[in-house]
Amino acid sequence: MNATSNSPLWPEETSTSLTASPTIPNRLGRHLLAEFYDCNPNVLNNNALVEQLMKEAAVACGATIVSSCFHHFSPYGVSGVVVIAESHLTIHTWPEHGYAAVDLYTCGEACDPAVAFAYLNTAFSSGHATYVPFSRGLKCAQTDELLKLPPQAFGEPMVFTKKEDKPSITTSAALPENPHAPVAAAVMDVLSVESTPL
Repeated sequence: MNATSNSPLWPEETSTSLTASPTIPNRLGRHLLAEFYDCNPNVLNNNALVEQLMKEAAVACGATIVSSCFHHFSPYGVSGVVVIAESHLTIHTWPEHGYAAVDLYTCGEACDPAVAFAYLNTAFSSGHATYVPFSRGLKCAQTDELLKLPPQAFGEPMVFTKKEDKPSITTSAALPENPHAPVAAAVMDVLSVESTPL
């Protein structure tokens, strides 16, 4: 899947311009801030597997991998980065919460970070996932000069929810029980929507 507004996971871009031109300002990159909930904790606590999945997500979105660095924390959790020629994909996991925070940043229009998001959503067996899209490095449509503005959100934040049971943990080291899980589950039931903007 290429980077187009026809992608089912990439929100429609508006023709709003920061200049008098009716065209979309040029941008240096697209940045998704993603959160994955109710993930398989065994996946999130496996350093080698998380690295493999992040690399596969990079390839799936059309990126060229330059290098990677991942670290497993004791007793659990993984942080890592996949450096791509087009920018980076980063992650930090909290297996004890079934949660992963992921940063997907691609420069240019050849790579679609929403494809990497979709890949990871499936790979992590996520029960609920969200992302907020940003345009980075906006340039004036007429002069091609950088506009020196903060990152600009475009489209709508997206939420993806599956109605399935959470996977149970099967690691040898038991993870602590989350005391807020019942409250969080009740809030999520109230707020859950299926593949709709926030």
